[in-house]
Amino acid sequence: MSAVLKNSTPVQTPIVAAIPHLSAVPASAPEVVTIHSTIRYATYAEFFRSKLNVRRNNGSDVEGNSDFEELVALIGANGVLQNLIAYEDLIKDVLSGRKAVVAGGRRLAAVGVAIARGLLPDDYMIPYLVVTEDEAVQVSLAENSGRKDMHPADVADAMLELHKRGVSVADIALSFGVEEIAVRRRLKLANVSPNLFALYREDKLSLDCMQAFALTDDHEKQEMAFKALTKIYRLYPHDIRRMLTETKISFVHHPVARYVTVETFEKAGGMVERDLFANNAEGFTDDAALVEKLAHEKLKRKAEKVKQE
Repeated sequence: MSAVLKNSTPVQTPIVAAIPHLSAVPASAPEVVTIHSTIRYATYAEFFRSKLNVRRNNGSDVEGNSDFEELVALIGANGVLQNLIAYEDLIKDVLSGRKAVVAGGRRLAAVGVAIARGLLPDDYMIPYLVVTEDEAVQVSLAENSGRKDMHPADVADAMLELHKRGVSVADIALSFGVEEIAVRRRLKLANVSPNLFALYREDKLSLDCMQAFALTDDHEKQEMAFKALTKIYRLYPHDIRRMLTETKISFVHHPVARYVTVETFEKAGGMVERDLFANNAEGFTDDAALVEKLAHEKLKRKAEKVKQE
């Protein structure tokens, strides 16, 4: 497939040489291969969604839908990386100049939104693969079938690689069209022990269990918990969390730590481990001495105030 950058200037080739007339004898296999090797470019205004496009349920392709917004952000940041598939529209056997899209209607809709938002120029050139109208349904079905979404492990790996190359969390979030917390969560997942991450990629560990293991960055502790728990019974996220935090102080549940507050603890230089996958982003520490010290200091200030009163 063709990758197109925003500022690229594609070379236009004559249309008549590539598209056989519909009334002609059906193309032979070599001719079809020649047709399918032709990538052309056109602006958004020149395309329309063909009624022969087999993907009819496109109700989620609207602004505000998270999946569609992610696609808009990706195309706005990177351009169209996977070409559309279209045939040249004919009106009474005369080329109308418009292209009927049989595969890639969702990408086309996302380009329209990206242009409206100023992410792409009005004359942005969209790549499309030329087919004949006679082939449209078969090609549309083939393009939309046999797809498999990326495993979440692959997405997490990709974000981690970008982060290692110096791309900020904010920029990654903008490129993927997601919230920054979603990026931080995926980076946290990608930082789990490689041995456990491999099991997750093979679907031998659930996402819930991986989120529990991500509570600590200590790979040795993660693997020790895994081995200990699998010897006894099946893995459950609450058991993993309990084992990884049994010696830690929670800023949500421990009364002294809650009194100190996690903000005060961090300002004093304390290190906090956070459960990014919990609704309350619960924080933990194993520095009991600093918690006690800060609690005593806070009580002392309270006592001084009472004395003055």
